[in-house]
Amino acid sequence: MNSHNIPGKTSMPVFTSTRLLDQLREQIRYLHYSLRTEEAYVLTFTGSKTASGFTD
Repeated sequence: MNSHNIPGKTSMPVFTSTRLLDQLREQIRYLHYSLRTEEAYVLTFTGSKTASGFTD
C-alpha cells in the first residue's frame, strides 16, 4: 500500500520555510527536477514577482 491510499497521509511535503521563494525551491527539489529547471523556475517567478510589485 502506498501513501496515496492511506487516509490522512499527503503526498506533498510539509514546507519547512515560510518564504514563498524557498517553498518554491523545496517543491521543485521534492519533485526531483534538475538544477537548471529549478533556476529557470525561480528566475521566471522572481521576474514576474517584481513586474507585479509583489514583495516576499
